[in-house]
Amino acid sequence: MGAAEIRAARRQAVEAPLTPRSRLQAAADLDRLSVVVMAEVHAQGVREEDISLAPLLMLKIEGADDVLPIPFGRASDMRAAFAKAHRRRFGVDPGDAPLVIAAISNEAVGPAEPGAQALPSTAGPAASDGDG
Repeated sequence: MGAAEIRAARRQAVEAPLTPRSRLQAAADLDRLSVVVMAEVHAQGVREEDISLAPLLMLKIEGADDVLPIPFGRASDMRAAFAKAHRRRFGVDPGDAPLVIAAISNEAVGPAEPGAQALPSTAGPAASDGDG
């Protein structure tokens, strides 16, 4: 069994179509959440350089209820990751359906033992079902 990790996470509702502008706004909001979660983990004695972040967009097809957590990145990469996660979960390709950013989240993870490396976050397309 590995060493315990110290984690902090924050989530923010968005509900905006995925566009270049909303993606940039999400990036700015994720940066703000990064500061909050990193400060919380750092305050528990984890060195800044040992903290890893997992910024996610909770994406859904316009008009749908189910969201899929997708790592933040280039729009084309997020759309491809969404399509893959959607096929895996629902068995159908979403095609070019318009996507909506339902929410954003950012998690900071650091090792509980000084100098140890944090394990990669388990947050991602397979780590969460739904938006809660």
